[in-house]
Amino acid sequence: MVMCMVQVLMNAALKMTPVSWMNERLPEMLWAALIRVSIPTDRALELFRRFLMFVSKHPEKDKLSDLTLTGFSKLEQPLREEVIAYLVAPPEAAQALVTLRWFSDLPARDTWDKLLPATEPDVQLLMTAVGAHLWHQSQEATDCRWVRVMGMLVTGHLYLPIEMREIAEEILGYPTKGDQHKVRRP
Repeated sequence: MVMCMVQVLMNAALKMTPVSWMNERLPEMLWAALIRVSIPTDRALELFRRFLMFVSKHPEKDKLSDLTLTGFSKLEQPLREEVIAYLVAPPEAAQALVTLRWFSDLPARDTWDKLLPATEPDVQLLMTAVGAHLWHQSQEATDCRWVRVMGMLVTGHLYLPIEMREIAEEILGYPTKGDQHKVRRP
C-alpha cells in the first residue's frame, strides 16, 4: 500500500512543471494579494474563508476550481458575474479590488468594471501588495497559495486520501493549525 502510494506520488512529481511564483502565480492571485494587505490579516482570512464557503456550496462548484483572474475570466458571463459580485460584496474587499483597474488587459475587465465601486485605484496599495507577496515564502504569499489550493480542494479537483488526514486537517486549519515552517519550505 505505502509503496503503491509512493509510486503514484513519484509519477505525479515527474509530470510537474516548475512555475515562477513572482512571474506567473502572483499576477494571477493579485486579487487575493490586494485583499490580504489592505485589511488586517484575520479579517482577510475570514473573507477568504467566506469566499471558499460560497464556492464549496455553489451548485456549479465543479467550474469554480480555478480561483485566478484568468480562471474567473473563463467562466460563462452569468457565473462570472455571480462569482465576482460575491467576491466584491464586502466593502473592504471591493475597495481593495478597485486597484485591479490599473491593468488595461485585466482578464474579464468588463465584469470587474461593472461590479467594482466607481472610485480611483490606489497605486500605493498595488505596490504594497506586490512588495509583500513577492517573496514566495512570505506569510502573505503563503496565504494566497492557500486560497488557491483550497479552491481546488473544496471543488473536488484536489483529493487527499484518508491516509493523509493529518495533512488535510493542517490545510483546513491553516494558518493556526500545524507547523508554518513546513508550509513555507521550498
